[in-house]
Amino acid sequence: MKPLTRRKALSLFAQGATGSACFGATFSRFQLAQAALSQDSDYRALVCVFLFGGNDSYNMLPPVTASAYQAYADTRQALAVNRSDIIATQNLAKDGIEYGLHPELAPLKSLYESQKLAVVGNVGALLEPVTRETFLNKSARIPGQLFSHNSQQEFVMSCSGKAEPTSGWAARMTDALMAANKDAAFPLHISLSGANVLQSSSSVIPYAMTSSGATRLSGMNIKDAPESREFLRAKVYEQLLQQNYNHAFLKEYTRINQRAWRLADDISDALESAGEVATPLPAENKLAADLKMVAQMMKARQSFGTKRQIFFVGMGGFDTHANQERDQPALFKQLGDGLAYFNSAIEEIGLSDQVTTFTASDFGRTLTSNGDGSDHGWGGHQLVMGSAVKGGAIYTGSAAMPDFTIGNDMDSGEGRIIPGLSHDQYAATLAKWMGLSAQDIAATL
Repeated sequence: MKPLTRRKALSLFAQGATGSACFGATFSRFQLAQAALSQDSDYRALVCVFLFGGNDSYNMLPPVTASAYQAYADTRQALAVNRSDIIATQNLAKDGIEYGLHPELAPLKSLYESQKLAVVGNVGALLEPVTRETFLNKSARIPGQLFSHNSQQEFVMSCSGKAEPTSGWAARMTDALMAANKDAAFPLHISLSGANVLQSSSSVIPYAMTSSGATRLSGMNIKDAPESREFLRAKVYEQLLQQNYNHAFLKEYTRINQRAWRLADDISDALESAGEVATPLPAENKLAADLKMVAQMMKARQSFGTKRQIFFVGMGGFDTHANQERDQPALFKQLGDGLAYFNSAIEEIGLSDQVTTFTASDFGRTLTSNGDGSDHGWGGHQLVMGSAVKGGAIYTGSAAMPDFTIGNDMDSGEGRIIPGLSHDQYAATLAKWMGLSAQDIAATL
């Protein structure tokens, strides 16, 4: 029997294959609710929460079942979460092992149990299915620079397999989504964390914002009193931008500046008109503050005529080589509180069926401890949230959850677990929910 290649797996997904051939079938209930929706029910948005540094997700979802916990504790040593502290969720994998949540992720328990949160188990960078044997004898094709931050961030965001990707998979979805956004006065891609590969290509760049809103030119307010210095300064700058320049770079520079200036004013006016999201914001939580602005933009969507949007929010600090016992609880608290807040904010504005939030990260981390933390790994778990999600379950496709015993069939060496699902399959499922056809998914990935 010929091995299942990455291209063949995506082809099977595009054809609506069933069984264990691809993740798309396993995750087929990841869909919109059938309840009646509001008049703008064709609005849909993806929100990527990227955990920069490589999230040690084995502590995000530790096992509760006694035998599995013992293997986990023996391997993780000081990094292991105390069994008595794990938040039980009756979270059973296909093999019958129960998993729970890290104690600082307690706010996600109710979301999981109300089927608004799911776990995608052991997903990672793959070009084709890999086994321990094919990895060790070097017969498998694997992504380049497998345990490098920059390279793996680019791989996860591009799903291209190229050493220097020229586009992200969300950016490549743009053409397929533009039909729904044909009357929109605002970019499809919005980033709260600056430039990123996921939303970029030669023809697409995300609109960058901060948790405070659109960034306006300092000291130049065209809407100020006509006699003010800010108004006069703005009028002079406006005249400079409207000059007929011959140089191609100058033409492009002035075009971008005029567009950014106009958008910043339009966005600020729309946000002010839409009003504040009232859901209380967790204290000292940057992720929640960024996600609040995402919710604010969604609340103001009708001002822009937008039917499809993709948001990117980054959260750093997950490269826990050292001080993991100290730092990881604080990271998980920010993540848990931030996601729970965002779910409440989305429910407040009536879009819970139309917004799907998903996490991604550079890679997982090693099962083994280096004495003070964990090192760069491979596969890891991700979270998907929203009322459109068939939650309360762990999705692993045809693969199993990782064994915590060192040297097991999924261990590529030093506790680096081989992924059972590829990022292509993860992205394909999200793209399908956004309304892409099988042909569009094949072209995107």
